[in-house]
Amino acid sequence: TTLFRSSQRMSVSVLEKFKEFIGSDVLIKNINKNMAESFILSTYQRAKYNAALQLRHLKAAFNKAIEWGYIEKNPFKGIKLRIPENNPTFITKEELNTIVDKEKDILLKNIYLFAFNTGMRLSEIMNLEWSDLDLTQNIIRVRNKESFTTKSKRERVIPIGKVVLEILNSIKENPENMNSNYIFNRAGERLNGVSVSKKYKKCVRLANLSESIHFHTLRHSFASHLVQRGTSLYILQKLLGHSQISITQKYSHLNQESMNQAILMLD
Repeated sequence: TTLFRSSQRMSVSVLEKFKEFIGSDVLIKNINKNMAESFILSTYQRAKYNAALQLRHLKAAFNKAIEWGYIEKNPFKGIKLRIPENNPTFITKEELNTIVDKEKDILLKNIYLFAFNTGMRLSEIMNLEWSDLDLTQNIIRVRNKESFTTKSKRERVIPIGKVVLEILNSIKENPENMNSNYIFNRAGERLNGVSVSKKYKKCVRLANLSESIHFHTLRHSFASHLVQRGTSLYILQKLLGHSQISITQKYSHLNQESMNQAILMLD
């Protein structure tokens, strides 16, 4: 799948960087924990989140080397990083409209709006098929398929709201769009998620908005707006498809802010 290939490319890239760091003449059996820690810490000083990502890929790669009999111990085992917890970036509806206005492609406009109003991940949207919809009950079923698996491996149901229904109806009005199983397609072909993400980022920059805003911010925005309107974290967990409530709790500060505002209205 596209997700697998992207992860594979990331692993190869990280291994190349590690090889360059320790020297290409070092044999895998001679790689020790000191080398591993030095590489991860050098990245951590520049980019904390990237260091954590690299560590996950390298741990997995060296576990595979153990499985294949090349080494006996994983030099990255036991290395831990403390990543600061930042509140998720989210955008307002006004900011979303500004971004959408910068996009000339109708299909991409619809994808941005769809993501903001469903909280679905980009990979889930790219793999969404007409058969995943139940327009009688007005729901989207985010399902595992032979060609796609959700991040949490869990399936979930998302209600279809007014904006999403309008988007789907507008797509159905064009017969060419119905020549594919995929809802968001170009000439019948599924779109490339990386390309969509880059074009969204270009629109963010054209709108002179924060560099911290990425396509995934649309998912955070969906969650943030629901919490601010009183949606419980339990319901939000189900809508986002989080495997654990602890993941959803990063939005809890917004719930507290909403309660504070509610009390202030009494003054």
